[in-house]
Amino acid sequence: MRLFITLPLLIILTAFSGCGDTSTTAEFVDIRPAYSTLIRVPSDVPTIQEAIDVADALDTVLVADGVYTGRGNRDIDFGGKSIILLSENGPLSTVINCMGNSREEHSGLIIMDRANDAVVDGFTIKNAYINSGGAVYIRNSSPVIKNCVFAYNYATTSGGAVWCKGSSPVFENCTFVGNSSMSGGAMFVSATSLPTLDKCIVAFSEEGGGIHSNESSSQPVLTCCDVYDNIGGNWSGSIVDQSGMNGNIEADPDFCDLGSGDFRLKASSPCIPVNNKCAMLIGALDAGCE
Repeated sequence: MRLFITLPLLIILTAFSGCGDTSTTAEFVDIRPAYSTLIRVPSDVPTIQEAIDVADALDTVLVADGVYTGRGNRDIDFGGKSIILLSENGPLSTVINCMGNSREEHSGLIIMDRANDAVVDGFTIKNAYINSGGAVYIRNSSPVIKNCVFAYNYATTSGGAVWCKGSSPVFENCTFVGNSSMSGGAMFVSATSLPTLDKCIVAFSEEGGGIHSNESSSQPVLTCCDVYDNIGGNWSGSIVDQSGMNGNIEADPDFCDLGSGDFRLKASSPCIPVNNKCAMLIGALDAGCE
């Protein structure tokens, strides 16, 4: 018997904190049925994988603040289920550290087999090392992924942060920084994949370009995104260069401290709402320094 909390039509609010008095509050849009289960990590079950394993479709796995690593907190497989994976307090407070390397390969999330209503909201996923899809491996699924930071993930062949095949995921207010691969440092798309990136930062990929498409039928659509200084080109393969289109820009996002991994934004950043034509926050993190 499952002894978790069943809640009717819950709306969850998630807070994201910056420096000083700066904060952003984002409303989590509930897509669950009238009755579903809330499973808390680590108070109900110790690891994210165990929570997903016992969850049913459209249940919510709510993850407390902390750095999650080791077995059960990396290589996390949704098992084809449309799970809502939600952090309590956003990507500054909730980190999946894959701790992968050439001797011990590990990835972040695996979402495939028609998990079309899956949601991932409010995580930092970093330091993956795998063949394809370091932070998120997506196949034949179209999840919504938002308010996430993907940093310094590596794939030996394709998709340093995200590998996407036959899928149409949505990425909203995500920050991709320092990811690398032979093809698609931040994202690799194939097999008629049509991902959407809305208000995202794709910057400083260390190899393989920013976003790579290996066929003309796989065309990500970007709106109000900042794609900047990715080694190998911001756009590579058959993808159309979308700079200057749909509010997209190509400018230094002005992170508070790139070297130390502080991806909050300076007040002068073009990704701050008052500094861009979209008048919206671009990326997962708001202003945090002058």
